Amino acid sequence: MNIGSVLIENPPDERHFKFWEPIVWETSSAVMTLGGLWAWVLIYYRFPLARVGRWRFVAVQLAGFLGYTLSHVGGMVALRELAYALDGRDYDFSQGDLWLRVIYEGRKDALGYLLILAIIWVEDRFSRQMHVAPAARRKLEIRDGGRTVFVDPAEVLWIEAAGNYVEVHTTDKMWLTRGVLSAWEAQLSMEGFLRIHRSRLVNRQHIQTIEPLPSGDVRIRLTDGRQIIGSRRYKAAL
Repeated sequence: MNIGSVLIENPPDERHFKFWEPIVWETSSAVMTLGGLWAWVLIYYRFPLARVGRWRFVAVQLAGFLGYTLSHVGGMVALRELAYALDGRDYDFSQGDLWLRVIYEGRKDALGYLLILAIIWVEDRFSRQMHVAPAARRKLEIRDGGRTVFVDPAEVLWIEAAGNYVEVHTTDKMWLTRGVLSAWEAQLSMEGFLRIHRSRLVNRQHIQTIEPLPSGDVRIRLTDGRQIIGSRRYKAAL
């Protein structure tokens, strides 16, 4: 649409640019935006609002936006310079006023970033609503030594990191399996599991009481009577 508008508003006999130039302007920007989508999704799910809290979420998103706009502008300028070099010319990004151009691009990037963030948020909420029931019937596959055990997520009380392994705790059993806690968190976030510590996840269905401690941490009593500690850094999720 932008390419068409530029060409329509500048008839062939009045153009101060070649036909291919607006195509390069717009596609270079679009390529860099599409290239950054994976980072948007990664940041959103790595630092979810429910776990990190409002202010840390805002800080992370501001850092993500700065990283995006720098890579977006830098990448699209590099692509344009390459295209112009192939035509034997130089590309002038600043057009006489570098800071004005930076502000102009940053303003557009801010709107684009907020729009994409909103789309990811809506998709996340829609996905959670649509998949809660099927996910609840899925069994966890735990490789314990030479055997594979299938466990209902509802039976798991908490999961704890142990070096290159994780401990999966149920009421009467503990399995030790190779893996990282972040992978289990991603797998079980829709099952009601919350990260309450750098090395610990808990099943909300099995939380009986939460008791604040003088240190700012919390003591969590589970339905089987056992107690685990939650870090104050993750208290917002509870």
